[in-house]
Amino acid sequence: MHVYKPREDSELLAKTVEKLAYGKVLDMGTGSGIQAIAAAKKKEVESVLAVDINKDAIDYASKNNSHKKIRYAISNLFSSVKGNFDMSANEASDHARKQNVFDTIIFNPPYLPCDDKVKDVALDGGKKGYEMTVKFLEQTKEYLNKDGQILLLFSTLTKKDVIDKTVMENCYLYEETDFLKLDFETLYVYKIKKLESMIKGIKKPEFLARGKRGIIYTGKYSNKKVGIKIKNPKSEAHARIEIEGRNLKIVNKLGIGPILVKESKDFVMYEFVDGILFPEFIEKSNKEEIKKVVLNLFEQMRILDKNKINKEEMTNPYKHIVVTEKSTVLLDFERANRTIKPNNVNQFCQYIISENLSKILKKKGFDINKKGMINNARKYKQKYDEKEFKKIIALIK
Repeated sequence: MHVYKPREDSELLAKTVEKLAYGKVLDMGTGSGIQAIAAAKKKEVESVLAVDINKDAIDYASKNNSHKKIRYAISNLFSSVKGNFDMSANEASDHARKQNVFDTIIFNPPYLPCDDKVKDVALDGGKKGYEMTVKFLEQTKEYLNKDGQILLLFSTLTKKDVIDKTVMENCYLYEETDFLKLDFETLYVYKIKKLESMIKGIKKPEFLARGKRGIIYTGKYSNKKVGIKIKNPKSEAHARIEIEGRNLKIVNKLGIGPILVKESKDFVMYEFVDGILFPEFIEKSNKEEIKKVVLNLFEQMRILDKNKINKEEMTNPYKHIVVTEKSTVLLDFERANRTIKPNNVNQFCQYIISENLSKILKKKGFDINKKGMINNARKYKQKYDEKEFKKIIALIK
């Protein structure tokens, strides 16, 4: 086997290592040792374990890049990491060191799609190029300190969307620290941290869903199951998380929305709503059960209208309503706003008489007068009159 010599990717990653590496460092796939040396030279770095599956690379790096802070070991990803970092009792000064948990993990993985004609572990990232990086990210969490960081390099040849998805689904946060455009690819460097580093006290986070503007996780906080929304890094929407936190404070006072637990500019945490989405509820339920929930939703729309709050998205709220055994909860208030002309009741009327939903409701035994609902909704919006509102809900039969 040959040793992977430093190239543009190595030098790009080394720039970030020189800026950000600290504490106890693991250099995964060390190759020539360029990242290990870049880290060891920093005063903020206490120790470096440099590993590689390639014995030739370990022999080369240990011979040419010796440093008192660096230990070298052969390892297939994390297979030999435990027990290889043999430091003295004086050096092993904290729990993280004793448990072989790292503050910084560096990885410049092989990221080229497999070439059957050229067998090279330094280049072969798997059949599609990203498998090695995905495997690394799925294994890293137990070796990373709670507030630690991963410094990862990858290429567009690795499929950026796959890497982003893997990072999110493994409950990591990422920040692009550098990039380099080359002739046939773009290189990226990510700083990746655990979700727990942002949200102190959260335990056992799990990925739940990804939307255009937000990513949803679940977890345990103060012995309660909670939902957590953070910004989708790909979203260009501004301050939506902060806005949702403020809006939840307001609507919670009206008895609406999931109960807010904690919020900041970076995340919103609320009591998890354990139920099913409204379309699924309709499919599974009988007419009386559906009528009760629909009338409750209209009442919530009326409360929002009376308080001059426009929720938005109620013309097609298939992901915005969760029905539990005890309640019906509206989700997603990041676009809600104050207005003298709220449109909640009217938007929900549009949803009820929409082609797809009205067909389903008809199968369940409902006979809703569409023209009557449209006329009553128009009259209601002129003065937001209680009498006209009652005429609307009287049509749910």
